[in-house]
Amino acid sequence: MRNVLIPLLTLFLLGCGPEVDDADQPVGTTSSVTIYNEAFTSLKDFYLSDGSGYGPNQIEGKFISTGQSYTVSDIECGKSYTMKAVRTDATEVIQKDVLLKCGFDYIWRVK
Repeated sequence: MRNVLIPLLTLFLLGCGPEVDDADQPVGTTSSVTIYNEAFTSLKDFYLSDGSGYGPNQIEGKFISTGQSYTVSDIECGKSYTMKAVRTDATEVIQKDVLLKCGFDYIWRVK
């Protein structure tokens, strides 16, 4: 009887450990934005504004060709941003009030 109780007790104890919920995991302090260019021209500039004016061009010296993407990382999360992409023909595409949640990445399809 003892030989049967020990394995059963072991199984019972293994199932009684502390539970770990995903909510207990640390959340990052930054987010990222991936820009997918679905426009007919290349993108030459990408700017972010948290309401205090646009920061520097996040893709300085690079072009995002039609069908290509580019990821900007280490953006402070938990804030709303206005995103602006500038095409090579100087037209602008603006997306307002984008909340970048901590631990999540945002995908922006520019058309």
